[in-house]
Amino acid sequence: RAVATVTGQPGSTRLVAYVVPSQERTVSSDSLAAEAAAVLPSYMVPAAFVDLPEVPLTPNGKVDRRRLPAVDWSKLDGQEPAEPRTDIERKLAAIWCDLLGLDHVGVRSSFFRIGGDSVTAVRMVAKIAEELGDRLPVRRVFDSPTIGELAALLEERHGTGTAPAAVLERVADADRYPLSAAQRRLWFLQTHDPEDTSYNSGIALRLRGVNASALEQALRRLLDRHQCLRTVFTSDEDGTPMQTILPAPDAPVLNRVDLSHLPEHEREDAVSQAVETFMHAPYDLSAGPLTRCLLVREAPGKHVLAVGMHHIIMDAWSLSIISRDLMALYARCSGRETPALPPATVRYIDYAAWQDRFWKSPDYESGLAFWREQLAGLEPLDLPTDHARRSVRTGRGDTCAFSVPAATLAGLQDLEQRSGATLFMVLYAATLLVLSRHSGQKDIALGTVTSGRDHVGLENVVGFFVNTIAPRIAVDEDEDLLTLVGRVRDRLLDAFQHADIPFDSVVDAISPARDPSRPTLVQALISLQNAPTGDGWALEGVEVEEYPVSRNHSLFDVSVDFAEADGMLTGIVEYDADLFDPGSMAELAQHLVTVLAELQRELLTSALRAVRRGGVVTYVTCSPHALETSLVVRDVARLLAREGLSTEILHAGDIATRLAPQPPAGADREMLQLWPHLDGTDAMFC
Repeated sequence: RAVATVTGQPGSTRLVAYVVPSQERTVSSDSLAAEAAAVLPSYMVPAAFVDLPEVPLTPNGKVDRRRLPAVDWSKLDGQEPAEPRTDIERKLAAIWCDLLGLDHVGVRSSFFRIGGDSVTAVRMVAKIAEELGDRLPVRRVFDSPTIGELAALLEERHGTGTAPAAVLERVADADRYPLSAAQRRLWFLQTHDPEDTSYNSGIALRLRGVNASALEQALRRLLDRHQCLRTVFTSDEDGTPMQTILPAPDAPVLNRVDLSHLPEHEREDAVSQAVETFMHAPYDLSAGPLTRCLLVREAPGKHVLAVGMHHIIMDAWSLSIISRDLMALYARCSGRETPALPPATVRYIDYAAWQDRFWKSPDYESGLAFWREQLAGLEPLDLPTDHARRSVRTGRGDTCAFSVPAATLAGLQDLEQRSGATLFMVLYAATLLVLSRHSGQKDIALGTVTSGRDHVGLENVVGFFVNTIAPRIAVDEDEDLLTLVGRVRDRLLDAFQHADIPFDSVVDAISPARDPSRPTLVQALISLQNAPTGDGWALEGVEVEEYPVSRNHSLFDVSVDFAEADGMLTGIVEYDADLFDPGSMAELAQHLVTVLAELQRELLTSALRAVRRGGVVTYVTCSPHALETSLVVRDVARLLAREGLSTEILHAGDIATRLAPQPPAGADREMLQLWPHLDGTDAMFC
């Protein structure tokens, strides 16, 4: 028997097979992978095989996926386990295990091959800063992705005068507090246009079997736990905006509407209209509340819950915290024992006070200088439009959804391994190229967002931390796509190093001519949803599914939001509906899918060129299993077979005996550099 499941966090999901061998047969993971690769498309070959004595079942005979054991990815990257030897290595190993959900990790394992990505790299830097007092540049994690390398780097930096990591200090309690830079920007925009709903946010859920009284209690406790959810914004005597934290509510917070009396053929439209009206109503920042809750009763035991919030008090990461806490609080209010929620060691107002001090530091000045140099003389992105640009943007928007074929995603994951870039960096490069081809411009600032949570204490804090950055990258159509991905990787790492400079400060420093007809500085944006999300919405004893809420605003001319879940990569293009027709955006989305497929083929072509150069593809890995299941290796082998050429994978002992201790004639520079370091865990595709 066997069962397959998808595991991992968004942005880093993998297919796992759990197998129960027959009594007369003993199997290895490598042999199972090889057999699967012979009959399955590459993207359906599991990344790991786990032996089980039996498949766990629920009482009704279905597979109990919650009882399937976790995969120890640290043992699957091809490296022989090497125990931490020093105190720093042991501390780093503990940090990695905590971030990646592992029980054990070796000092030679690569962070990005055992589940790490850009977001977890930033979180790792924050944890290192808290525990070891040294804040590494994020680039160093990419350049030194093993515990051994990072430990050596930290030892080298020790005592060299590196600045200590900044500490978030708890500010004294007061009636009012200053705003963060991001909050000030939204306060100004909302005050300028009180009816604007561009920054309305939240979630809607269809619930079957919910206890409305327990839900009311849970929501009140949620507001009590998170100060930002009960914050309002006013101004002092000289007009300076300030935030005030209201007391925890002692009155009901759940607005209830009963539509169960309506005929069934009218009810669904009425529910949808009630939710849409609720979610798109403007907020009064000074009076509040900025967190609103609605429960619509459709029928006995069937409800729709809508939780609306203004963006000034939350971001996407906050939504994952809210979902985790609300699920736990609902279970507790329903009489069930649940683990204690993580304590909030700092508050958003502490972060705002730290940022105020940061503006007076040399790091702020050097970061601002970086962006001045990077963005000087930048021309706005000017995509061809279907309609003339209005003199003043209305913000009216629409969306276009698309999906990337699973085979293309598998090829992009191979590209991650070869280029040292994360999936986000690959998606950024593809989007940049599409925008360049559509606009005819070669010099583009394609914006993106960072979590802004560079301090460990902020991981469980609800608030508006996200910051927009504007990496500026030139596109050269004469260079191959792999070279573009490499340049994008380097420029993004440079930009991430200065991501704590507020976007408004950058805009003021660059001083571009303000044009009310278009977004300032950044006209297009890309993001990959990879905030920690746990297992999604799951209220105890309640059937839960997300209820769709329309998005009819666009903050940019075009933005592309990717999400990876259940082994699939999907995207949503949000666009200015005053400029573009749906058909044009559908065409742009299809071009993006095509370019992603081009990237996959470019990697294959690169491998073929290496074959024709010297007889050995410079596709070397420390994991024979990875070679045997690699999309690129199999495709290259199939194409070479058509040309009458044979291929094989040489394992550890064969490398020296079959190819001799010296590199083969015609090997390129990469192979010459790698050859002396091949050891008993390596394999090579020839």
